[in-house]
Amino acid sequence: MKIIGGKLIELLSINSLENDCLHVKITFNNQSASFKWKIDKETSNALLEVLQSQSKNCKYRLSLKSHWDENENSYVSTVTKVNADGSERLSFLCSDMYVGNLNYIKGMQSSSELKTFLDSIAAQAKEEQQTEAEQEILQTNASSNRGRLLTKVIGMCLFVSIVICLLIVFSGYTFSSTNVSVLHHVNSSKTLSMKSDLQVFQYNEKVSSSEKTSSSLLPAAELNELVNFYVPDNKVAITFDDGPSRFTKEIVEILEEYQVGGTFFFLGLYVEKYPNIVSYVDEHGYSIGNHSYSHSSFLELSPTNIIREVQNTNQLIEAITEKTVRLFRPPFGANNKKVSDTIKQQNMKVVLWDKDPEDWDIKSADQIYQEVANTDPSGSIYLFHETQATVDALPQIIEFLKEQNVEMVNLH
Repeated sequence: MKIIGGKLIELLSINSLENDCLHVKITFNNQSASFKWKIDKETSNALLEVLQSQSKNCKYRLSLKSHWDENENSYVSTVTKVNADGSERLSFLCSDMYVGNLNYIKGMQSSSELKTFLDSIAAQAKEEQQTEAEQEILQTNASSNRGRLLTKVIGMCLFVSIVICLLIVFSGYTFSSTNVSVLHHVNSSKTLSMKSDLQVFQYNEKVSSSEKTSSSLLPAAELNELVNFYVPDNKVAITFDDGPSRFTKEIVEILEEYQVGGTFFFLGLYVEKYPNIVSYVDEHGYSIGNHSYSHSSFLELSPTNIIREVQNTNQLIEAITEKTVRLFRPPFGANNKKVSDTIKQQNMKVVLWDKDPEDWDIKSADQIYQEVANTDPSGSIYLFHETQATVDALPQIIEFLKEQNVEMVNLH
């Protein structure tokens, strides 16, 4: 079997598919690693349907290739069955998300990228387990709270009943006009107090809203070209690809601490997964651009499929932020006339870069910083990725850029 780019994905177990999980072994540059890869139910069901009728004494290898089938209105990939009699290629329908992961694996250039991919898979699985555990705790607490509330209500009703009975039996209490007047006065006082409290609450709420707005008043640079590599002199744009991720919020917090701009280029498949993180970035005033849905190379796609990738992602982002997406960064920076003309039709601008510290390959925060510190930053667009090393290097990078007297801007 031909191994694309020295990479091979072997399916180790069919049974795991029932839980929408691929138990696979990936081989890359003579290194192998086994892991469980959570996929979407649509792809899982399609793959299970193809493999259920197959012999158990076979090996299965997942292809890294996929194509768009106009008749099925879906992506199609293949799995190759290998046994003593030979091999057979079986086709199955798959989702944009699955194709995006395949393209990421196919585009890997180093073993360190494989480790990053495996780390992200592990982190995603851990996050999903934590979410499930938190939901169970919330459900348990909710049930417990309902029980306690019911007990309190019953107790209060009993108490009120006893008090009323005592008043009637022992004091022969009647409501006089004086009682009513006093009661009305007391209620009026309570109403006034509640209104005062409400006014204070509303005032505090307005202050909070104003403070949040101030965080969005960040320096910005307007991009005027269809394809952009630079910003004006004495400005710098720091940009982050491949989110949203578990690192996004921390990046925003660092940018906010230094009161500098930043722009995030998000993948549609992760926007679907982490909409709350997209909201977080938008609410804190940072720019959000489109980085495609599945991270496919647009050089290999037809204009129709390019539009599908871009529009799908725009719709996902805009549904969350209620703002039109105008910036696009092609995966791998792969751009040509076909790509840029198609993006122009969408009334968007292509954002590339002139400085790449290669943080996708470097795992040392200090080394990433040195890559930046050895450049002249004025007028540059820096390409970063959402990794732990980049998060660790970011404060030092911002301090260096501040020392160079350049303004770090949002892109518009």
